[in-house]
Amino acid sequence: MSKPRAPEGSVWRLWDFHCHTPASYHWKGKKLRGLTGADREGLVAQTVSAIAKATPDVFVAMDYWTFDGYLAITEYAKEHPGGLAGKVIFPGIGLRVGSSLKQRLNVHLVLDPEVSPQTLKDVLAVLKINLKGGDRSLSDECLVQHSRELGPDRLAKGSFDGTKVAADEEYALEVGWQTAMVTHESLREALKVMGDRGLLLMPWDTYGGLLDIDWVAHYAEVRRFRAAADIFECKDEGNRLAFHGVKNMLNEKYFDNFWGSLDKKVLDSTDL
Repeated sequence: MSKPRAPEGSVWRLWDFHCHTPASYHWKGKKLRGLTGADREGLVAQTVSAIAKATPDVFVAMDYWTFDGYLAITEYAKEHPGGLAGKVIFPGIGLRVGSSLKQRLNVHLVLDPEVSPQTLKDVLAVLKINLKGGDRSLSDECLVQHSRELGPDRLAKGSFDGTKVAADEEYALEVGWQTAMVTHESLREALKVMGDRGLLLMPWDTYGGLLDIDWVAHYAEVRRFRAAADIFECKDEGNRLAFHGVKNMLNEKYFDNFWGSLDKKVLDSTDL
């Protein structure tokens, strides 16, 4: 990735690795999806203004399943120079993969902001969701199909309305956003597409993280993901220090085994 030069030398900067945009299905306010014209431009302008005024210097747009928010922000910024007030925004995407967790295993991809929109499309194209007829590339249509193939037991577990899933495409898409998982094979292909222009960020002790997997029963799975990740997201101080190779009273009970088993000594966290 490109490295901007700071004339004053090394500087500590605050990064936000989990910046959701109005393109995210998690977004609680007015959403980008379906907006056109002045309404769309106004919402994107508000988002850019919020980023410019916020404390972090660097943001990663980390919406699930889509790069649309990032693309809208960067397109607006090109048309309005200075709108981001010098802030840097990276393209990112949140995904889920199947695992031995009782709930989903979250994974996050972070890419170089200098990659082209076509590269982002290429990443999406190789990501697959397993459907009854075989694997299909990630898209809204694919997510709708996924939700409509869920059995009544799975829909009931998520308190989803099966009749509404069948009749309402927007509702079916929301259910797909919440339940779909990409295949392990397609995630590996996405990492190949990114090459040295992207990073794999794995939650460790945050929601849907590797720490929740029973490592004794599923040692190979934990080791595989731990070896593949470039950045780990931690909230516990003892775990953060352990990743840095620092042993203290917070992690002394597990540090030696933990440190000795690491393939990579890498750590990061949200809002550094």
